[in-house]
Amino acid sequence: MRKSSVALSVAGLCLIVAVFAVAFAGDGERKDPNGRADDERPRIFTGLVVDESGNPAGDGEADVQADIYGNNPIIPGGRIPLREKQRNWTVYFKGGNLLVQIPHDADLFTINAIRVNGTDWLNDQSWNYGGSRSPRDNREYWMWQYVPDVNRPAVFVVVRTGAKQVTTKPSRGGSDRRAEDHKVIPNEATAIRIPTTGPGAPQNTEERIRAIEKYARDKANGLYPND
Repeated sequence: MRKSSVALSVAGLCLIVAVFAVAFAGDGERKDPNGRADDERPRIFTGLVVDESGNPAGDGEADVQADIYGNNPIIPGGRIPLREKQRNWTVYFKGGNLLVQIPHDADLFTINAIRVNGTDWLNDQSWNYGGSRSPRDNREYWMWQYVPDVNRPAVFVVVRTGAKQVTTKPSRGGSDRRAEDHKVIPNEATAIRIPTTGPGAPQNTEERIRAIEKYARDKANGLYPND
């Protein structure tokens, strides 16, 4: 990823977030103009949408989702998403600068799609391996765990049609709070194991199965200890 492009994009995000913060600044009391307390303000998620070379991908849109969890009536102590409180909406972004206001009471934030004309959003099919989301996955964020950082935005890669190689990597951005000891661990860019699009992506079901089987063998042999 080109450092100059990223630096300019991060600077732009910082400016956008700063303007938003001023709009919610209180005068003495820490409340926003609508009278909501601090913990009722939307949380701000920042991301950069870049092309396969790490350059800002331009204008586009993202489909996002916020879920609130409640008690499971069947399993004591269990939690389930409350369907009636689920929110789905589309966020439009310019210059690759993605800014999302997440409802303050959301437990889980998900990015379901990113669309930029002439590109496909790059994900990793290994993120779903084993039936649970990978800690490298930049599509899903538990809000009790994720610590956003405007200076370290999430990075989403879109690949232009006909691209010959992908030289940049996605990232969750920010940090994640480890459940066992609450230690905050910064998230770094992560290599794609099984691309969903672009060079090297499986082209059919048979190729996809072979790629997943190879990933499973490599993981079992300790090749990917952090996956």
